Amino acid sequence: MTNQKSTPILDHLKDLVGNDEVMIYGPSRAGKSSFARQLALECMDAGLKPYYLDTEGNLDEEDKGKLGSCYKYTPDLEEVVAIAKKLGKYDAVILDSVGLPVLGAYAAANMKERGEMMLKLHGILSDIKLWCYRNKAFALVVNQDKSEMSVTETEKRSAKKERRGLDIDPFGGKGVYFVKEIFRLVPLAFTKDHTRSLLVAHDCRKIGRGTNVAEIVLNQKGLSIDWKIGPKGPKKEALTGIEKPGISENAMLDLETMIQDSRSEEELEKVWSDIPKDKLSKKQHDRLAEIGAAQRKALKEQPAQKEIPF
Repeated sequence: MTNQKSTPILDHLKDLVGNDEVMIYGPSRAGKSSFARQLALECMDAGLKPYYLDTEGNLDEEDKGKLGSCYKYTPDLEEVVAIAKKLGKYDAVILDSVGLPVLGAYAAANMKERGEMMLKLHGILSDIKLWCYRNKAFALVVNQDKSEMSVTETEKRSAKKERRGLDIDPFGGKGVYFVKEIFRLVPLAFTKDHTRSLLVAHDCRKIGRGTNVAEIVLNQKGLSIDWKIGPKGPKKEALTGIEKPGISENAMLDLETMIQDSRSEEELEKVWSDIPKDKLSKKQHDRLAEIGAAQRKALKEQPAQKEIPF
């Protein structure tokens, strides 16, 4: 087995949950496929043998070439069902994603057909979990949020007011919860240069719901992960001096949203001046300054709106 530096994502997840099936779900553009891709390529670079079952067509030709025979693309639900039943000997299995083959036909299906689709989805998850047990190996399953059509307007308004992501369950109904290790990837910020998301525990054996597990940043250089929790609990940062603990993540989300919602440079300056900078950690200050600079640049580039006479 290789050392931890060779496969940091695989090693960290296995430290947290062991050889088991893990589900990561969330909205589009949150970075789910980039996370799965990075895991697969890390395994290949370390001399391990992953199996990447792609139902969305997210990988480019270069990545497909690196994975070779360890890569399979199919959007067909029946094919995915058959593959899950006869998985071979691999160090890790990655399914990206389990929800899309069902979602593609779900809206046009009748109630009986929908029920059959859900049973097949649950069967796929069950077969992969059984594969993990028999092979003492790890599997990552990517999934989507359940349809926002089933989220009430009250929930949406409450989430917007509290400036947080909707606490939406994964697609697939109650049957997906036998996976036991489920995390949601919540997008925090989108800019032209990067996407920043938070990996949050949703339903896990040993990690409390809502626990921030990792902060993930995706930019032109690739994907970076700042793990917030390890196998023995929250990480304790090494002390290199007296560092202020900073404000809570929810308070940070409030400030980030206020900066990104600024509609003029004057409003942006007012928001920035009202931020309690003495309570921020250095990392939080730098993060807000980066978002503020991006917003200021965007405001400068937007065309001036002409007044309309009435």
